[in-house]
Amino acid sequence: MHDDWLKQIEQELDGELSLPERAGLARHLAGCRHCAEARVSHIEMRVAFARSAGQPHAHTVPRPAIRGRTLGLWMVLSLIAGAAGRVRCSWRNSAWTAALIAVLPAPPAHSQAPTYRLSYRLRVVERTGVDTETLATAVVSGPPETALRVLLRAETAELRGLLATLPEPDTVNLAGLFFSRRPAGRSRRGVSLFEEDSYRRWARVAWGAATRLYPFGADWAGQHRALWVEIAVDREFVGGQTRASEEVSVVNPAVYFDAEAVLPPRRVLVRLSLVRGDTASSVRAVDLVPEAPGSRVRFALGRERFEFDVSLERPEPPRTGRDSALAIDADVVCLRLVVPGSADPARVRCGRLDNVARRLALTGGDTVVATFGWPAAR
Repeated sequence: MHDDWLKQIEQELDGELSLPERAGLARHLAGCRHCAEARVSHIEMRVAFARSAGQPHAHTVPRPAIRGRTLGLWMVLSLIAGAAGRVRCSWRNSAWTAALIAVLPAPPAHSQAPTYRLSYRLRVVERTGVDTETLATAVVSGPPETALRVLLRAETAELRGLLATLPEPDTVNLAGLFFSRRPAGRSRRGVSLFEEDSYRRWARVAWGAATRLYPFGADWAGQHRALWVEIAVDREFVGGQTRASEEVSVVNPAVYFDAEAVLPPRRVLVRLSLVRGDTASSVRAVDLVPEAPGSRVRFALGRERFEFDVSLERPEPPRTGRDSALAIDADVVCLRLVVPGSADPARVRCGRLDNVARRLALTGGDTVVATFGWPAAR
């Protein structure tokens, strides 16, 4: 019964209850100490989120946008706080500990290497009658802060989601924020209509154990056909910094499935060259840290010498809340190039860490060609 009241508490904090429902909840809180304490905890948790996001005078706020360096931790905490109606009361101690961590400064980019490698193992399974078939598999791994972005299309339905973890000694908290899109019929003029929805899921599982996600509805008894995604999270202890890796295999072309590692880069290997017409300088490789002091790069074209100050910045936040929640720009950096002593404005070019050449046009017709990539593993 408490689960139902906890759901109403969440709806009341989000402003989704009608006046009669709020009055009924207020009467219940007056006589139920357990629910009253839960409501206070929910409010204080959201205030902690808001203050750590730069709102020092916040008293009560809705759930914050998910973005930035604390992507994984913020998402897990906000989803745990919002899923109180679905989980045991034992979540509160671990969530409060994590909330204290969230308001602390982020660790510096040169912090010690992670002690383990996180792995997401996924399997898309379809049941038809009593028979089951594996439609696709994926393995995504990386440092402990690696999150997971998934995309699943089956027939005319689509699911996009972002999953992150909050580890504990024997278990791991797996949280996900999902956006679904499915057909909802046609209009009077015959135009196809689609229904879009967003929802959250949270589960605490043992390391290596699998949990199921039903993207298009639960598997009810007597249902002829069902589709689900099995997700298992494991860890392997390592002795140095590791890169993210992705491996996706689609067995049945009836579905489209993709899984990507979401990992904001701590360091970026930038390769630069200066081009004039059909002449190019030698390539200069610079190891840069986003939002940190940059470096001076020197080029030679014939007898001429050129100098540029280069640094990396984070991109502007996504324009839509959906892109922000899915961390679309997590692996995007922006190169800022300035000519020392010149009044010309800085040149800025953004891109992903995909080793694709990008051009910055300079005054006078010269061009700087830049590629962004992950640095070598340490």
